[in-house]
Amino acid sequence: MRLKRCGVCRTSYPPELLSQMFLAGDGESGHTAPVCGICALDLSNEHHGVSRTHFTGQIAEGMRRDALKWRQTHPVGE
Repeated sequence: MRLKRCGVCRTSYPPELLSQMFLAGDGESGHTAPVCGICALDLSNEHHGVSRTHFTGQIAEGMRRDALKWRQTHPVGE
């Protein structure tokens, strides 16, 4: 299986666990590098000035949970 790195945390994941985000406003706009669901929540929280512990959207939250499961079964450095 060919893995790809998250654009933020640099952890390796299967490509289907990474997705670009669109962040716009405050003079910055555009897509991020592909990121895992864990980093996506962090980026979203930072961008919107909130501190959520999970996504309310079903797909985004599913990707975050899948990234958490991947990290549990594939610790960083393996």
